[in-house]
Amino acid sequence: MKKFLIRTASAIIFAAILLGSIYLGKIWMLVALGFFLCAALYEMKHFVTFKTIIPYILAGVLFYVFGVAAGAGYTYRQWAAIIVIFAISFLCLLMMQNNYPEKSFIFKTFALFYLTVPFILFNTLPQFSEKMGQASYFIPYCLLATIWVGDATAYIVGSLCGKHPMAKKISPHKTWEGFFGGLTFVIITSIVLSYLFDVQVGMTQWLFWLLFCLITYLTGTLGDLFESKLKRTAEIKDSGNLMPGHGGAFDRFDSFLLSVPCIIIFLLTVLY
Repeated sequence: MKKFLIRTASAIIFAAILLGSIYLGKIWMLVALGFFLCAALYEMKHFVTFKTIIPYILAGVLFYVFGVAAGAGYTYRQWAAIIVIFAISFLCLLMMQNNYPEKSFIFKTFALFYLTVPFILFNTLPQFSEKMGQASYFIPYCLLATIWVGDATAYIVGSLCGKHPMAKKISPHKTWEGFFGGLTFVIITSIVLSYLFDVQVGMTQWLFWLLFCLITYLTGTLGDLFESKLKRTAEIKDSGNLMPGHGGAFDRFDSFLLSVPCIIIFLLTVLY
C-alpha cells in the first residue's frame, strides 16, 4: 500500500509540473521539458561509460534549445531532416543494443539524438493545436492523456489478470492481457475525444482520433519495450531515481520518445 501511495503521489506531482508548464505557455514548457531532458541525459551514465557527463548534457541542451528556437518556422525539408535524424538514431541503437559499446562515441551520439529530438518536436505541437483552431495546449494534452491512459490501464489489467508475457526476456511483467486491456481503453479514449472535440482535419473526426490514439499507444508500447531492452542489456532495473516508484526520467518518457515523432508525421500528413 505504501509503495502504491508513493507511486501515485509521484505521478501526480510529475503530471502537475508537466501539464502546468504546457498550459502556462512556450517558455515554461521549454524549461520544464528541458529539465526532464537533462535528467534523462544524466541517466545515460547508467548505460554507457563517461569520463564526465557534463559535456554530454550541455551538448543535448544546446541541440534542444536551438532545435526549439528553429521549430517555429520549420519547412517540410527541416521537418523531414529532424525526423530522419531520430529514425536513424533509433535504428542504430536498435542494432547496437545487444553488444554494448561501453566507450563508443557513436552509441552516445545516437542516444543523445534519440533522447533530444522528441523533446524538440513536442515543443512544436502547439502549432498543430492552433492550426486546428484549438488552444495551444490541446494536442500536447491529448497526446499525454493517451500515453498515460494506455500505460496506466495496461499496468492495472496486466497486474490483475496478466498471464502471457509479451516479451519474457525483455520485460517479463508486460503481458498480452495488459497490452489489450490498455488498447481497449485507448480506443475508448479516442471515442471520448471524438465526441468532445470537433477538429477540422482532412478525414472524418472519429477516424482521426482513432488513428491518433492507436499510433500513440502502439508506438509508445514499442518505445517502452525498447527502453526495457536497453536496461536489460545494461543490467539495471531503473534508469534513475528521479521519480519514486517510477524510476528515472528515461523510464517516465520511454513511451513519449517514440510516440512524439510518429504523431508529428501523422499530423503533418493530415493537416498540411
